Amino acid sequence: MFMNLFGGKNRSSTMVEYWRWRYRDPNTGRICRTLFQLTAEEAAKYPEAERIEGTMLLREVDVAETRPMKHVTARGALRTR
Repeated sequence: MFMNLFGGKNRSSTMVEYWRWRYRDPNTGRICRTLFQLTAEEAAKYPEAERIEGTMLLREVDVAETRPMKHVTARGALRTR
């Protein structure tokens, strides 16, 4: 468990690694870099993505934020993102 800003313990927090990534642009063949840090799951959409050393950022994230969000549509049916 981790301490929150007010000194209390967060029951459902976890640490997540965020990195900047390099990947080859499939259209031009050039090596590109992400502007922002991404998780490995988010970077999977880039072809041949590789972590850039020294760019890791460790963030404390609520477990609820890592679960798929459910949205209620106008008709009242639940839809996951």
